[in-house]
Amino acid sequence: AVEHTEGAHLHDVDGNLYVDTFNHHGDALFGWRPAFVEEAIRTQLAPGGARATHALATEVAQRICALTGFDRTLLCDSAASAVAAALQIARSTTGRSRVALFATDPRAAVGSHGAHDVLTPGAPEALAFLREHAGQHAAVLIDPVQAMHAHLPPRDFLQALRAITSASGTLLVVDEVTSGFRADRGGAQALFGVRADLAVYGGVAGGGFALGAVAGTAAQREALETAADARRAPIPPLTLAAARAVLAHLHQDNNALPARLQRLTTEFAGTLNAFCRSVGAPIEILHFGSLWRVRWLAEHPLQTLLFPMMRSRGVHIVDDGPCFLTAAHSPEDIAAIAAAFQASVAEMQQAEFLPGRTATALSFDAAKPPVPHARLGRDKDMQPAWFVPDPAAPGKYMKLQA
Repeated sequence: AVEHTEGAHLHDVDGNLYVDTFNHHGDALFGWRPAFVEEAIRTQLAPGGARATHALATEVAQRICALTGFDRTLLCDSAASAVAAALQIARSTTGRSRVALFATDPRAAVGSHGAHDVLTPGAPEALAFLREHAGQHAAVLIDPVQAMHAHLPPRDFLQALRAITSASGTLLVVDEVTSGFRADRGGAQALFGVRADLAVYGGVAGGGFALGAVAGTAAQREALETAADARRAPIPPLTLAAARAVLAHLHQDNNALPARLQRLTTEFAGTLNAFCRSVGAPIEILHFGSLWRVRWLAEHPLQTLLFPMMRSRGVHIVDDGPCFLTAAHSPEDIAAIAAAFQASVAEMQQAEFLPGRTATALSFDAAKPPVPHARLGRDKDMQPAWFVPDPAAPGKYMKLQA
């Protein structure tokens, strides 16, 4: 059980320290308990320092519009309720009841309560179906960068969806819960050159607090205002205070953080992919923005032991789940994650839980380490060997197997 969190780290009740890769499903973009969010909460709690809930909500909505380029924003108490609101708006705007969803979207279930069609993302058949049934759907809901399917190429498919929905009077609803504010301040839409009619945002905007938002173009302003006037679950003032602080920070950052995290994640994934190729491990690291995850290139019965092995080496990682780098991860944290991954893969290959290349003699050229941060030394038999940082014992090294 977790006792407390701070920055990029978790501390459990037994006193163990972990580098966190899950980060509340990526909502903690700035790490756990960022100072500027804690200060905003203290100010809201202080006598005489609290701002009215309506004023906070208005400013949060305005800041989301300023960051995303939309004209109106409706705040909700969760990402799921924001998806439901977006589909309700689409139905009321178009007068149609049917919606199109994609099978791998984690929030597709929200839209499955009414008339709906479930399609396969990236498939030409999905585009053909929408063309054939043009004018029958109120909305097409898509998550362009799904945490569990980051390898799906979204650009051409998303642009084709935009063309089809525009021609048929169908609202394109883009689920930016994973990609919004993380990959770019304008989300996946900015990266792929697509403007949705409605977009849904999630917990990143709330600084880890439960928050959802539906943002829309001027054409949807009236429907968004009508939805805002309807009775909905209130947003707690502390959530709004945290969201205001996060959005202000993102505005001042001017897209520098997403660019930096994307660069770090690309370098990190490249290092691990090069390692897997060098040792013949059937693993690929997929990544988009600051999101990364393990993809198995071949199925092996005990492959998921990788994750408890990494946890035993001081890295908090969810089995086969999405992982994220955050503003709080230091170079040492990233190196510790990489070292735990490499050591775990090597141990699994030694135990024949994973296949690997036939062992070959390592080169012991100090100028050419086999993996980043490796150091040359001698093992217990006084044979030359490479060593990598041991994340479970700061300042110490473990032997890298051939």
